Amino acid sequence: MKHVLFTKIKFLGLLAVFFCAMSWAHLADAKVGKATGLPIPRFVSLASDEVNMRHGPGKSFPIAWVYRVENLPVQVIDEWVHWRKIRDLDNIEGWVH
Repeated sequence: MKHVLFTKIKFLGLLAVFFCAMSWAHLADAKVGKATGLPIPRFVSLASDEVNMRHGPGKSFPIAWVYRVENLPVQVIDEWVHWRKIRDLDNIEGWVH
């Protein structure tokens, strides 16, 4: 009986170590934005009822889309200074400020 109990405890201990290692591996893969220190990717909502999505991170890049919906959910997939590369619900990607 003692041997069975010891084996179960050993198994549960190894299982706990495995799950801890898996969670640490996930944290090591997590990317954070250089500008904000927030996780990338992350979901946010557009704060204005008119947002220009550009082909690159700067006002010199042409406008690809104009969003006219406030609080539209988007995914931030990259950052560069004050610019955020986003992906919308239709998987369209571009840069917003």
